[in-house]
Amino acid sequence: MKPLRRRVLKFGGTSLDSEEKHRQIAALVRKALLDRIHPLLVVSAPGRRGAPYATDTLLQFIHRDLPEANHVLGTSLGEIISSLQVASSLRENGIRSIALTGKEAGIQTVGSCKNAVIRQVDPSYLNTLLQEGWVPVIAGFQGADSYGTRTLLSRGGSDATATAIAAALAADRVEIYTDVPGIMTADPRRVQQARIIPSLVYEEAHRLASRGAKVIHPEAVRWAASRSIPLHIMSLQTASADKTLIMEGAPRFIPLGLTYREEKGWSTMTVVYGASQPVSAETIRTIVDAVPSRNLEIRQGEGSIDIRIPSVLLSSVLCSIHQLLFEREEEKYVSPAMAEKGG
Repeated sequence: MKPLRRRVLKFGGTSLDSEEKHRQIAALVRKALLDRIHPLLVVSAPGRRGAPYATDTLLQFIHRDLPEANHVLGTSLGEIISSLQVASSLRENGIRSIALTGKEAGIQTVGSCKNAVIRQVDPSYLNTLLQEGWVPVIAGFQGADSYGTRTLLSRGGSDATATAIAAALAADRVEIYTDVPGIMTADPRRVQQARIIPSLVYEEAHRLASRGAKVIHPEAVRWAASRSIPLHIMSLQTASADKTLIMEGAPRFIPLGLTYREEKGWSTMTVVYGASQPVSAETIRTIVDAVPSRNLEIRQGEGSIDIRIPSVLLSSVLCSIHQLLFEREEEKYVSPAMAEKGG
């Protein structure tokens, strides 16, 4: 009999904040096992700011003068609690599960304790657990350095935990469950017409993530690309329908999405292109003409356009440029690699 395929399922905080969602996760795991897929789970801290064990909530209780090791310990608790909750829920549903910290899962890091980067994953303990039939539930966003000291990754680092583990175990794919049904052309909280990008190649996804798209961490894309592991980005509520697939292929010189950063009354909005090429002056003029204000600064990058505007104009500018660039035929934004595979 052929061995079970391995697959990593990563769940963001909004996919972990209720018992009903825990039951949905258990159903996904049970279906995977029936399909002869052995899943490993990676979890974020549950909920958002204000939820009892969300990372931002925990930070409010950690005094700034405590030693760095205490900051790391306190900040990592949300993911550890999530791993225990999900593992317990799986056991209640008859699934042999075990919760692990990042260190126990073999996540080895370099850099500072509070902003580390994954150097490698030692898969030996995970391999043992899988061979014995366990379903590991791993606390994301953390690991240990060469001295065995607990470390934290940068915010959003649970994505990197998932793809680094997948690379170490030669998983067939990574599924990332988040609060939106895929990577979108703009922040749907700002642009109601924002739509899902059905497919991206690794370079395109990395460009979006590096320029502010918060659905996927840039390091997660890098780890997936290192072993050509497909990434599926989706919502727990719409897992069988809409999603974004990230895979191998050639980047396209087309606009992919709009991202933004805000600071001190000003915002920098970025039009992100798929390939690193200069944007033509004509294209820049067309985009500038769509902005309902002349109070702006423009900077051209390689495959990007930055527009700096007062924050009070951000939503209107995002909507205007989104209408210009993305409210057109969807087929233009389906990658050739995706089309060849029949979607």
